[in-house]
Amino acid sequence: MQFEFWQNNTMIKVIVFGLWETLGSKHFSASQALREHFGIQASPDFLEKYERSMQLEVWGDIRRMATSFLEAFTISPTQQNISTVVDIIQKGIDQAELFTGMEELLKKLQQHYQLAILSNTNNFEATVIDTWNIDKYFSNKFYSWRLKSLKPSRKNFHEVCKAFAVEPNHCLYVDNEERSTDAAKKYGFNVIVFKSFPELIRQLNVMNIF
Repeated sequence: MQFEFWQNNTMIKVIVFGLWETLGSKHFSASQALREHFGIQASPDFLEKYERSMQLEVWGDIRRMATSFLEAFTISPTQQNISTVVDIIQKGIDQAELFTGMEELLKKLQQHYQLAILSNTNNFEATVIDTWNIDKYFSNKFYSWRLKSLKPSRKNFHEVCKAFAVEPNHCLYVDNEERSTDAAKKYGFNVIVFKSFPELIRQLNVMNIF
């Protein structure tokens, strides 16, 4: 795939990407798989409880992280239950794939903009960036476990602006979750809701990003 930069968007200085289902995919939802396996009732606060249990701390031991998840949902932390959580999380890491064409896009964008990642994820899952060999394209990575804060908190978007010393309107945020893009837009970011790679290219063209 060829990208040509005819007239860059001079307002945008920083392009920030979500990780999962934006840069690449696990091909399944780990949170949904865990909810279904353990018979956890679907509720409006399920996702936040899931994220808080595993994505706000740097874990040295994946089994300790699994225990935190089980305790958050009042599930007995038996060795079998811990192993099940670990297996589901590890499955997502092992089968995660970068979307076709994404690395070439990042390489081209890096020539004209600063790039960053903003993601709710755990420190084990974040290693896919190295596996995909795309770490070199990003000036900064704002993970929830580094910020001690989860999207869509305003703090997360503020930290991006502070790190790059830019105003919100100089940032473009690309993410598949509308709860996060809505929050970013309210903060002043330009946003693209990621639907597919071809649609992302179309919207970047509309915005004169390239």
